[in-house]
Amino acid sequence: MRDFGLYPWWAFCISHTTGEVNNINIFTMEKWEYKMLIPEVKGFINRKLDPKINEELNTLGDNGWELISVSPLTDVASWGSQTKSFIFIFKRKKHE
Repeated sequence: MRDFGLYPWWAFCISHTTGEVNNINIFTMEKWEYKMLIPEVKGFINRKLDPKINEELNTLGDNGWELISVSPLTDVASWGSQTKSFIFIFKRKKHE
């Protein structure tokens, strides 16, 4: 059993390959900012995203935004539901 001193066991990360112990700073949390994007969907039967979405996604990626979730936005009609659009959720580290 390793002696971790005054730190609790979960304050360290032990490499399973080398057995080295790496100290993790448990007292600072990373701060994030979030952004939502709802792209335009065109068409009635064969619905497609606007082709400009690729440029917008690449620009967001170049600016440090990471896509973390895509969820459909649905519209409920009397005969069922259909996807109106999507919600793209991005995050990036907050610069202080």
